[in-house]
Amino acid sequence: MTRKTGLLVVLAMALLSVPTFAANDGQGEFASQSSWLQPAKDDVLVRLTEWIGKMGVADEQRAELLGMIDPVAKYDQLELLELVCRCIGQVDADASSLLTTCQLANRPSILPDTDWLANSSLGSWSSGNLRLLYGRWLSQHKYYDEALAQLADLTPENVVDPATLLFYQGVSHHQLLQKDECLDVVTRLLENRDLIPRRYSTVAELMYADLKPLKEDSLDEISRMMANVERRLALGRAGKRVRTEEEEILAKLDKMIEE
Repeated sequence: MTRKTGLLVVLAMALLSVPTFAANDGQGEFASQSSWLQPAKDDVLVRLTEWIGKMGVADEQRAELLGMIDPVAKYDQLELLELVCRCIGQVDADASSLLTTCQLANRPSILPDTDWLANSSLGSWSSGNLRLLYGRWLSQHKYYDEALAQLADLTPENVVDPATLLFYQGVSHHQLLQKDECLDVVTRLLENRDLIPRRYSTVAELMYADLKPLKEDSLDEISRMMANVERRLALGRAGKRVRTEEEEILAKLDKMIEE
């Protein structure tokens, strides 16, 4: 079982007890017209070619990089994202090191420094796609706070795989109990229900149905907050954030007892 499949199984098993809403054929909660689209492979190749030109790559390496994406082969968007990031890694040493982290099956004891991404000379398109791939890896390894730090300000228009961006934004918001943000992102993801991978749409529906009825100060919310504290402690995150959440949990329990 791959890490990606494992994540989906865990999410699905955790949420299967929650009733899902019926497919609405684009009506109801989800817009009938999408506000975003998956870019065509030709458009991705154009942007990659433009980026290679801006980086001043030698003609020989330029041909090698563009040859990494077969113009006649069929790729899904995630494969295109990975190929584009591999091309970027061939040009930039920091990007190559980050891609090595994204291939790790287990969590490292220390996460890599990614401050360079904010001031990188790579440009917003290339750095955005690297952040998407890294944010996906972080979310798969339960670093949801760190994942959102990479993903939150990215937009579908500036990445190779908008569906993966919206999906992992949604997963991270869901796990951090950021209800409104999660529902907004999931709703936007499902605007293209027929075009995105089925695993994305299935889990997105489960996340929506799970958080939609969640009430503030309920026992359900408190239980999830406790699980989040446990997750952070397991990751070695025993700082001010955890202490604040523990205090919030105690305050909510006191309020519930008084009521």
